[in-house]
Amino acid sequence: MTKLKQERGIPMERKNQKSFITTDDRLDKIKLEDASVRDVAEAFYYGNDSYNYNLDVLVSGFFNKSSINKYETNFSKYKHTVLQITMPDFLASLGFQKTGEYNPSHGNKIAKATKESKDIEGIIYQFYDKGLILYNHTQDKNRKLIIEISSWYDKTGYDYSIYCNYDIDNNILLNWENYTKANNPYRGKKIDGSGEILKLNENISFDSIVLPDKMLKIIKDNTLKFFGTTALLSQNNVNLKRGIILSGPPGNGKTMICKALANEVNVSVLYVLPSNLQQTTDVNRIYEMAIELSPCLLIIEDIDFMTMDRDNFSGDGRLIELMNKLDGIEEMNGVITLATTNLVDKVETAIKNRPGRFDRVINIPLPDIDLRIEMFKKFLNNADVDYEVVAEKAEKLSGAYIKEICQTAKLLAIVNGDIDSNNLAIVNDDYLLEAITEMSDKDFSQAKKYIPKNKIGFEVSRIER
Repeated sequence: MTKLKQERGIPMERKNQKSFITTDDRLDKIKLEDASVRDVAEAFYYGNDSYNYNLDVLVSGFFNKSSINKYETNFSKYKHTVLQITMPDFLASLGFQKTGEYNPSHGNKIAKATKESKDIEGIIYQFYDKGLILYNHTQDKNRKLIIEISSWYDKTGYDYSIYCNYDIDNNILLNWENYTKANNPYRGKKIDGSGEILKLNENISFDSIVLPDKMLKIIKDNTLKFFGTTALLSQNNVNLKRGIILSGPPGNGKTMICKALANEVNVSVLYVLPSNLQQTTDVNRIYEMAIELSPCLLIIEDIDFMTMDRDNFSGDGRLIELMNKLDGIEEMNGVITLATTNLVDKVETAIKNRPGRFDRVINIPLPDIDLRIEMFKKFLNNADVDYEVVAEKAEKLSGAYIKEICQTAKLLAIVNGDIDSNNLAIVNDDYLLEAITEMSDKDFSQAKKYIPKNKIGFEVSRIER
């Protein structure tokens, strides 16, 4: 959690409130224990209307007490989300029940608090963006509590204030935060960097991926088996955090591996894209989430966008912050960081060549002829074709392009009416060769040197670096 202000209780001296509430003298005489929800909302609203608005003085005056306890702090957007989910249960544990909600600055009328809705695996939660939430104690009608929430202008954080008219634990906000950590609704879930539930294709597994057995074993040993043996690892003084980089040309299975792992691990998954890591504070936020949700598989796609070598780049605060996180300045037990990159040579040496940050760099190269044959067989369901000849023509192509060739060949078979009694495409060598020719018009992202023109007829001038 990023805190700009430490949690504190602030006694506020009672002062004349006439200059703050000018439209309804009735409010001057109301005590908190006698106030209705609308009374409180009006007090906040009319105070906000004043040029010399002072909320502390306003609330103190309205509550008709010599002092009011106030506790305040701020939270990241993620922490705000989980606090909102646990708010009813946490306050119920203190004996409070919600009696109303208002937005004190909603035009010139009292309106409900601004809220957003979020669907977390079929449960709809309401999240306050701005407003006052009022609570009464179920056993003591004289005890009332107001929670004021307001978002920052860029919605990256939220200010929280709690007002109450009796002595309460000065650590109420910290206790709420700890309660949320212990009852985090996202623990064990699979979410993206903004806290949304991932919609994974459940059909993607390691059975879908064609890679050398030895390489798959290394990946599984450092992820699936790592999470399954944490007790033994701890007993043997093995560090319970891990960093792995999957590198190599695009289209060879790095993202498929990430998705297969996301489907198969029985721990929390946090799947992060470059758009989730635009600022240094985003690195803090993401690792705050991963640590709180541990055991957690943290997947960072295209890590090179923020970890470029400082010899060739002016520098980025995100890189320094990432190194600090991976160094374990904060407790990282139970967190595996799995990153992908197409440009490992551009990644900062202090990131990729430093055990304790990233312990393994696993290169996933273009498939050799044996893997290409295996891919064609898998994608074509063992159709009756000359796999060795086709695989030779696909030399230096990635798995993604080989899959596309097979998809195109199936399409050609279907539109030409070549289907069997089970409505499956009957692919032959001619359709595969035609698919290869047709794909010569595609915009290939692989380097020119990877695609020999005389093999499959690609026009080199069309191919971007």
